[in-house]
Order: sequence, then C-alpha cells, then structure tokens
Amino acid sequence: RAFGCTPRQMLTRVQLPLATSTIMAGLNQTLMLSLSMVVIASMISVGGLGQMVLRGIGRLDMGLATVGGVGLVLLAIFLDRLTQAMGARTSADPSLRWYHTGPVGVVMRLCGAAQPQGRRKTA
Repeated sequence: RAFGCTPRQMLTRVQLPLATSTIMAGLNQTLMLSLSMVVIASMISVGGLGQMVLRGIGRLDMGLATVGGVGLVLLAIFLDRLTQAMGARTSADPSLRWYHTGPVGVVMRLCGAAQPQGRRKTA
C-alpha cells in the first residue's frame, strides 16, 4: 500500500506469487488423497484402476492387482512431479515458467514449441 498499489494489484502482483508454492502443495495433497481413495471407491462398484486392484485381491490374482497398483503408483508419481514443478520457482532463470520445465517442457519441446530466450546480459 505504501507503493501506491490498488488492492487488486497487491493481490495479483505480490500476494498470489508469494503463495503459489503453498497453493500448489495443497493441490498436490488433494490429488494424492483422491488417488488414495480410488481403491476404496471401487468397493461401491466405481470403475477404474481401483477396481482392477480390488478384483485382483479378491480373486487372489496378484498379477491383476499388481498391474492396477503399479498404474496407480505411476499416475501418483507423475501428478506429484507435475504439481511440484508448477509450484517451484526457477531460481536459475526467472524467465522460465513452469510449463517450460519438467515433463510439460519435454512434451512442448518434442512438439516443436519454441523455448523462451533467457534474459540477455548487458555488459
């Protein structure tokens, strides 16, 4: 307020950028909790990977249960890395956004999207 910011400018330029990592940590925890509920939700006949795990355990078919469990674990790891990359600040090059780094950046580069040029150093 001392610098002449309106409340909206204070929110969008100061408070939200500072809170981004905390917001992303909350989103990460929400995603992990929802993935942990997948097997429990399959007990009421909800389809998906949880149903594979539950059906495999019920029939003592460890192959089917393992396939569903590994699928859930890989999905959890991917979503965890993605949300952490979104919330992390890039201290090496502040011009890079979250979608230029990590798994999304790899996909963008494979699709031919241009990487942003870093800040030019002036002598």
